[in-house]
Amino acid sequence: MSTVFVIGLGNMGAALAQTLLEAGHQLTVWNRTSEKAKPLVEAGAAQAENVASGIAANEYIVICVGDYTQSMEVLRDHGALLSTKTVIQLTSSTSAEAVTMSKWATEQGALYLDGAIWNYPSQVGTDEGRVAVAGSAEAWKSGEHLVMSMGGRSGYYGTNVTAPTEIDRATVLYAAFTQLGAIQAAYLLERAGLDVGKYIDRLLEELPFNEAPARRQLEAVASNDFSDTEASLGAWTDFLSKITGEVDKTKPEGALLGGMATLLERAVDLGYGEEELASVVKVLRGS
Repeated sequence: MSTVFVIGLGNMGAALAQTLLEAGHQLTVWNRTSEKAKPLVEAGAAQAENVASGIAANEYIVICVGDYTQSMEVLRDHGALLSTKTVIQLTSSTSAEAVTMSKWATEQGALYLDGAIWNYPSQVGTDEGRVAVAGSAEAWKSGEHLVMSMGGRSGYYGTNVTAPTEIDRATVLYAAFTQLGAIQAAYLLERAGLDVGKYIDRLLEELPFNEAPARRQLEAVASNDFSDTEASLGAWTDFLSKITGEVDKTKPEGALLGGMATLLERAVDLGYGEEELASVVKVLRGS
């Protein structure tokens, strides 16, 4: 088994670390807020005193933090330690950031895979889990066993490191539109005085939604409970803002994205950012 250093223990990073630990790898973890490492340490992981010691002691570096700015802040001063290591970057990014990070890591002598996670934290390590990575063939040969342990549908998308990010963006947009469509449908029923909970199965029979995430949003509206969160409204808003910031909202290409972004941003402004995506229904309700 491999020695692996996981940097970043948010919901997704912690799920990745737990999966790697359960797969039998010798795991070291680090997070800016050290308390987040406690459950993993209790399960058998080691906690690095700092990033430098964690990199030095392990063959593989898996990083999953808030954004690439944070990622570079964590790694920048330790470039020399990355020589001969395999770095698997699973932080959400733009294509330009993926290219820049790949170039920098390669210059340090590291094997580098840039990736995207196409599932919720609860799906990491399951047959439905899907982590997509791209990078050199040599990097994939080195890191394949780790990536594949992160989910049964994981895979390699070639040498163009922008591939996971661009496909991820397309997937998230589709998921956001379909789930927001489910929320809008639930609101229309609610506004008409109908019990949303009674019609969930009927909606899913008729509407072209991906059933599992759509059901999640419909049930949240029906119960008026938005506390069970895997990907918060704030996380959706942050991700979509990166995309909408790159389009001209005055043109047709940006009109639909702009409208969706405005709805989500309004919900965050009202204090719903830590709740489930379905909490945008409260904006539609005017509450």
